[in-house]
Amino acid sequence: MDFFEQILLGLTPGRIALILALFAALNLGLWFFLKSRLLDHSQFRSHSLRLNGLLILFVFILLAIVRQPLPQKIIIFTPLFERNDHGQAQATNDWSLAEAFSRNGRALLKKRYLAYRWQWLAEARNRQKEQDIQSYLRYGRLISAEIILLPLKTVSGDSLLIYRQQNPEPVRLAVAALDNSSAFWDQLQRQTGIFRSSKFPESGANQTLLAAELSLTAYQYDSARQLPGLVASPQADELLARIDLAQALSGIKPGSTLSDHQTNPYFKAIRDRLLPYVRERRETPGMALILGKMAMYQDDFTQAEVLIKRALAEDPENSRIYFELSSFLPDRLADLGFNTRREALEKAVKLDPGYYAALLALANDYYQQGSGTPQGFGTTKALEILEQLNLLYPTDPVIKTRLADIFVKIGRFADAHRIFKQILLEYPESADAHYNAGTTCFYQQKFDSALTRFSTAIRLGNHLESYLFKGITFRQTGQRDSALFYFRERVRRKTGDDDRYAKEAMHGIRRILDEIAREEDLIKFRADSLKNLQQATGKP
Repeated sequence: MDFFEQILLGLTPGRIALILALFAALNLGLWFFLKSRLLDHSQFRSHSLRLNGLLILFVFILLAIVRQPLPQKIIIFTPLFERNDHGQAQATNDWSLAEAFSRNGRALLKKRYLAYRWQWLAEARNRQKEQDIQSYLRYGRLISAEIILLPLKTVSGDSLLIYRQQNPEPVRLAVAALDNSSAFWDQLQRQTGIFRSSKFPESGANQTLLAAELSLTAYQYDSARQLPGLVASPQADELLARIDLAQALSGIKPGSTLSDHQTNPYFKAIRDRLLPYVRERRETPGMALILGKMAMYQDDFTQAEVLIKRALAEDPENSRIYFELSSFLPDRLADLGFNTRREALEKAVKLDPGYYAALLALANDYYQQGSGTPQGFGTTKALEILEQLNLLYPTDPVIKTRLADIFVKIGRFADAHRIFKQILLEYPESADAHYNAGTTCFYQQKFDSALTRFSTAIRLGNHLESYLFKGITFRQTGQRDSALFYFRERVRRKTGDDDRYAKEAMHGIRRILDEIAREEDLIKFRADSLKNLQQATGKP
């Protein structure tokens, strides 16, 4: 069925028009021969059937040759769920089956399917802190997963719930045991037919490595590093290097220099741990990716390109590799078929439609490269991506803030205010959230509400920009003395010579003082004019 589906998908409007033109030309030619008496009526029917049949065969073969591969359908395998005494099912930290499915899926799944890596799923769920069945189903459906496999252990026995995209109700597959055995995978194959071969290696994952990797996806670096039984091996060294890299990147501050990166102790630990594997040509794709990322931070982009492309050659379905490739200039991506950074990001998102960092970067790229107008393609596409992200991670303040920022820039202040209010529900003590809500009130000319928000931001965190905006709001409402007070307070809190908000406050002070001076000059002019008029007329 997949083959014929590919053939039908190859029928684009242009190809349909060309096929119709070929049939029209053939049959008009036959009709011309008939009318010219070069072909008699007794031969016309047989020639017509034969030639049209040959043309149909030719078109079918041509479409089979040029057909596009069908988009891969994602299959998600969740962690083990256990139902408690109250009938509620909660996710456990047992990802053994999900790990086995991810590890072997690339080799054993039919080409039509893509095994969603368990680390990506764990990372996404840890970001939301949700561990119930519905949160996993909701996430899977938002990324358009074709199949969601959910192992469930209850007091009455073990089962695998199989959810399909087009059917909200699961198929419950009763199994003897939820383990990495040939019997389990054979049962799954008989039910779904997703494997080319269900002969999974029965050697299970190293449970210590699995626990350490799970801690890493939750950003618990010390826990991951200190697990007992984490013995030296290529897999363990790669995992420890990933922990080193995560800690190195989390400690890099804005404005850090190349020298800072070169002397970073975590980077040194990575080199000491992984370079022996490189010298012996035993590095894994993960090791090459780690060293490539480190090389980028040390401005060695040629070495970074070699290492990351080496990782890609060995692991072409890893969305994280495409995300790192998006950091290169287009000329370094040309041999991979990418003309722009955006194309590499889109490939990363295609492989992992829930990839937080790639989706944020893609939305930013569309907006930055667009016209910035409310109806422009770049703005529309950026909003579409951010709204999808907001559905995937509904409590994430960064996504909401990015979405609201674009709304502000294109003048949709009511939409921006709605989002900032949602952030305030989650973070009522956030000075930034009150300030942002205040700016949207200001732009909607709800000045009293704006002043309340700015006052709260100042009270909660001595929010510097709130002093400036409070001064602007008071000036807008004609309360110049209050405006001068808050402008001066902002200047008094200047953070440096390049503090643009302090400069804007100084500009506000000058404008108010100029207005006052002009009014005083106008009053004096009117008084002098009246005095001169009285003297000229002799009337008081």
